[in-house]
Parts: sequence; structure tokens; C-alpha cells
Amino acid sequence: MIKVWIIISRPFNIVITGCAVFIGGLLTGSIYPLSKIVLAVFSAAFICAGGNVLNDYFDVKIDRINKPKRPIPSGKIKRKAALIFFIILTLAGLIISIFITIKALLLAAFAILLLLIYNGYLKRKAGFIGNITVSTTAALSILYGGLAVERIEGTLFPALFAFLFHLGREIIKDIEDVAGDRIAKSCSIPTYLSLEKSYFLGFIPLFLLFIITPLPYFLNIYNFLYLLLVIPLVNLLLLVSFFYFRKKLDPKNLHKLSNIIKLGMVFGLLSLIVGTL
Repeated sequence: MIKVWIIISRPFNIVITGCAVFIGGLLTGSIYPLSKIVLAVFSAAFICAGGNVLNDYFDVKIDRINKPKRPIPSGKIKRKAALIFFIILTLAGLIISIFITIKALLLAAFAILLLLIYNGYLKRKAGFIGNITVSTTAALSILYGGLAVERIEGTLFPALFAFLFHLGREIIKDIEDVAGDRIAKSCSIPTYLSLEKSYFLGFIPLFLLFIITPLPYFLNIYNFLYLLLVIPLVNLLLLVSFFYFRKKLDPKNLHKLSNIIKLGMVFGLLSLIVGTL
């Protein structure tokens, strides 16, 4: 029974969010005070988990078509129980943020507000704006780490990278879920554009990322090791993936591509860490 509650919270996403917060602090040049960073990691983890539960709460009709084995559409978790779980998780994250800084509390509250607006309205009614909103929420985890140590300037480039990564991946995920979105009359990009056009649109932020990733090195923000890692592990990975999957836009391959982009995020974070050494 506990396993299904872990599944609905999506532990892999939580780990990435927690790591992003920690790295956000690390990229400022210091993780002092460490206690603040630890609190920020747990706060963001709870809010992320809550957002994942809320996503499944609102997406139950679509998931019955696209992902029927998920906890709510499969009947393993009742919608009302999922809503209560969301409230508990987000409250925990918000309460923890009180002990970080006032700015951290405000950012946490803003992130929760964005999650509510996105899942409750924008995801189904305002396609691309919804993609931008959820990508902004993801990028806030990097800034959150900077706020925890009160040195947000060092997190601006990484937050921009995170935003572009997530924006591309969100559009790719929409293509994967287009069948359910059409039946549920959700206004995602692939519901009114062809799959191929949506695919190219989804890769625009990823190509922009491809172009700007070397900039921090040339601006003397990160060292040469950053460049040595980010080009093959992120840029080359995205480029090869784009051409490999361009003619394979079925749900199975798109799911693989979504996971590859997620892997690229992990490699990107690793490159940033090494770049600060």
C-alpha cells in the first residue's frame, strides 16, 4: 500500500528536484549555512511531490486513456485521498520554507500557486502558456537553492538552462499524450498542430539551449571541464536524439525521448557541478 503512494509522488522527479536545489546552492560558491540548504531540499521535495500528486488528480480522465496503470485511474488511490495527500505534502513544504528565509517562503508560495494554476486550468485550456508555467516552476528549484544561501546571482544561468530543458520536454510529453488530450479536449500544442510541427516546436528551446550552453565558459563563469562535459553529454545527446526520433513519433519512442531529455538534465547538472570546481 505504501508503494502506490510513493509511485504517485514520482520519486525520481523528487530526487532531481532535491538535487537541483542543492546544486543551486553549490553553484553560488558555497553551501553555507548547510542547514538552510538541507531545509530547502526537503521543502522543495515535498512541494514537488505535491505537484506530482495534483497533476494526477486533475489528469485522471486523460490518464485513463494514456496511462491507465497510474494509481488513480487504476483505482488504487481515490481522487479525494490524492487531494488530501497533495495538501499535506505542500503544507509540509511551505512550513519548512518558513525556517529558511522570508524570500524562500515567498518563492515556495509562488511555486505552489503556479502548480495550482497550471494543473487546475492552464494545462488543459492554455497549451503553450501552461508549458511555460510548469517549466518556470521547475527552474525555480535552482533559484531556491540560491535563496537558501542568499546568493541568487550564481543560479541565473542554471535556472535558464533548467527552464529550456523542461519547456522542450513538456512539449514532447504533450505529443506522447495527444490521443488522451484530444478525447479530453485538452488544449495542448499537438491537438491543433501536426505531430511533426509540434516536434520541431518542442526542440526550439532545446536548440536554444544547445547554442547558449557554452556561454558560461566564455564568460569565465565555469571552467574548461564544464565545456568538456556539457558538449558531449548534453549538446551532442540532444542533437543525436532530435534526428534519431524525428521520424519515430509514436508514444513508445516519444516516451524514450522524454527520458533521454531527463537524462540530459542530469548530465547538465553534473557539468555545472564540475564547472565550479
